[in-house]
Amino acid sequence: MVAYDKNTGAVKWKTEPLGPVGYVSPTIIKIDGADHVVMVTASQAGGFPGGPQVEPKKGSVVGMEPLTGKILWRYDDWECHIPMASPTDAGQNRLLVVGGYERGATLLLATDGAKNLYLIEPDPAGYKQIAKAELLIEQKGDDGNPGIRFLLLLIVS
Repeated sequence: MVAYDKNTGAVKWKTEPLGPVGYVSPTIIKIDGADHVVMVTASQAGGFPGGPQVEPKKGSVVGMEPLTGKILWRYDDWECHIPMASPTDAGQNRLLVVGGYERGATLLLATDGAKNLYLIEPDPAGYKQIAKAELLIEQKGDDGNPGIRFLLLLIVS
């Protein structure tokens, strides 16, 4: 990741490679009142059929000091091979990381200026259903993977 001076275009700082790239833009999240630049990297599968095979690797969620690029913390158990959404400041030192392509989401809690980072495990027993979606049509691609899906969302009151 690289930071530039907005007035001159000069490089202010840059990090070592953080991990495989995705489509995520860095975002600012407040932790204990301080700004952290947060970046999400992609996980790496074993490769694609017919392509080069690589060692599988989990992705990362990395928090940096905005003025220097110093890495303050990192969570190295993120699994999403094509991350697209930037992390969201969920308030109270929590950040929500959402994956694409059926990879779910992770909620992290940072305390003590992110010296301690916790994965907030969801409790399915505490969930209350607010909506229900039913799959109406699914058209498979030529390779057997899901292609087009049409959903009907039914609101439950």
